[in-house]
Amino acid sequence: MTIGQLKSGGESPPSAEDSGERFPKNLHAPPQSTWVSRFLGRFYFTGPFWYQIHLWGVQSWRRPLLPVWVGVFSVFFFVVLGRVRRNLMANLSVILGPAGLLRSWGRAYHAIRDWAWCRSEKYERFEWGEDDFTFVIEGQEHWDAASSGERGLIVLSTHLGNFESGTFLPKHLLDRTIHLVREPELDPKAQAWMDRLKEKKVGGVDIVTHIEIGDDFQRGLELLGALRRGDIVAVTADRPRSGGRVVRAELFGRPFPIPEGPAILARTAEVPMILLSVIREGRRRYRVVLRPPIVVERTADRQADIERAVRQMASDVEHVIARAPTQWFCFQRVFD
Repeated sequence: MTIGQLKSGGESPPSAEDSGERFPKNLHAPPQSTWVSRFLGRFYFTGPFWYQIHLWGVQSWRRPLLPVWVGVFSVFFFVVLGRVRRNLMANLSVILGPAGLLRSWGRAYHAIRDWAWCRSEKYERFEWGEDDFTFVIEGQEHWDAASSGERGLIVLSTHLGNFESGTFLPKHLLDRTIHLVREPELDPKAQAWMDRLKEKKVGGVDIVTHIEIGDDFQRGLELLGALRRGDIVAVTADRPRSGGRVVRAELFGRPFPIPEGPAILARTAEVPMILLSVIREGRRRYRVVLRPPIVVERTADRQADIERAVRQMASDVEHVIARAPTQWFCFQRVFD
C-alpha cells in the first residue's frame, strides 16, 4: 500500500479501478546492460567507484583546476555511454525540436557537462558549505503563500539542475525538517555511500531521507504525520517510481506519466504542493524557481480532484524544463 492509499476523513483507500494505472518501468534508473554491469561490478557507471572518484576529484582539484576535472568526466562519459547519449538526443529533440547529428551531439554533450557541474558543485556544497554559492530566488511570494499555514507542505522537485533542492536552499527559505523521499540507487553499495553523505544537517536544515521500496503503508503514515506536524515532504514530480500509480498527462505535446502519489498525499493531509527547481546559471550560481502553490480540491469526485492537480503538476514541470532543457537529467528515452 502506498501513500496514495491512506484514509482520511472517512475516505476509503482507492481501488485499482478508481486510481491511476501502475507504471511498469523505472525512469529514475539509467539504462541497464545486464551482462556488462555484472562483468564490471563496482566499476559499472552506476556503481560506487564513480561516485567516489568524482568526489575525490572535487576534493583534489579545487578552484581553478576543477573545470579540467569536469571536462574529463564529461568527455569520457559522452564517448563511453552510447545509449545514454542517444537517449538524451531523443529526449531533447522533443523539447527543442529536431536537429542534425552534430547539433544533437552538442545538445547531449551539453547535458552531460551540466550534470557533471551540478554533481561537482553538490559535492563542494557538502564539503565546504554554501558561503561561495549565490542563490537568486524567483517566486518568493509563492513560497510565502504555500508555507503560511501551521501544517506542512509538499515540495515537488524535478531532476533538473541541482534537484536535491534541500541541499542547496538558503537557510531562510527552509527552516523546517525536510523528509526527502527518493528511490534507492541501483547498486546497494552506492546507496550506502550516498546515505553517509546525506544523513546530516545541511545548511542549518535537518534532512531525513526516506527510501521508497515497494508499497510501504507505514512510510505513508510517517509522511502524513510529518506534514501534520508542519514538516516538509520533498518528492519528485517528473518521474514515477517503478510500480507506482500515475496519471497520463502531457509534456511538450507528448503523453507522459506523472506520479499521482504526491497529489493524493496532499489531499489527505490537506496541504498545498509547490514545485521548486534549482537551475544552474554559472559557477556556484543558482536560480531557485518557485511555481504557484497547487491546492488539491476535495469534491465528491476524488479521482477527478487528483487528476486536475496532477495535470497542473505536469504544466509546472514543463515550464521549468523549457527554461533549462539540458539540465533535465533523464538518461532514459521517455517520449514515445
